[in-house]
Amino acid sequence: MNFELCNLENMRHFTNKNKKDCLVRLQGCRRGFGGKMSEFIKKFRKYRFALISHSYKVEEAVRSCVNPETEDVDIAVIKIGEEKDVACKLLDRGAEVFFAYGATRHKVNLTIDQPVVDVSRTYLDLVCALLEARSYSHNIGLSSFGNPTDGIDILENLLGIKVRQIVFSNTTELIRGVESLAEE
Repeated sequence: MNFELCNLENMRHFTNKNKKDCLVRLQGCRRGFGGKMSEFIKKFRKYRFALISHSYKVEEAVRSCVNPETEDVDIAVIKIGEEKDVACKLLDRGAEVFFAYGATRHKVNLTIDQPVVDVSRTYLDLVCALLEARSYSHNIGLSSFGNPTDGIDILENLLGIKVRQIVFSNTTELIRGVESLAEE
């Protein structure tokens, strides 16, 4: 939706039946809202989002997309094992919608009694990460929660690297896999 199309009529379908909540996502609107649109948005409370991640790059990407007019995002960059405690703290601080990925999403989903949106890793994300890792070594470890990542053999050939997958279902398996790879 372009900024020029943002008006009260276009926004009515975003509100729920009780007119208590409104989620406005306007891709590409960086200049803010004016006139009746600002009045419309101010009538509704902001949504409170929480992102739990192990990556400062993910934090940076999310912060660049947040519209402070319509949403609050509480971002926690955590260490392994902190998922449950951090999720509970964010819930206590009023988070309504949680975002996480992989094993982190799984642990948060088991901890809190509400859905957690899965932020899936794309192949573009994977290619970019493998290219960055290749600058350090052509032998790369890749952790995958639950199942191996498909297509690694193709990426190995295209990028001239060797990838060793560490497939894990819990933190202990991940640590063992990383330790085993480090010993090789």
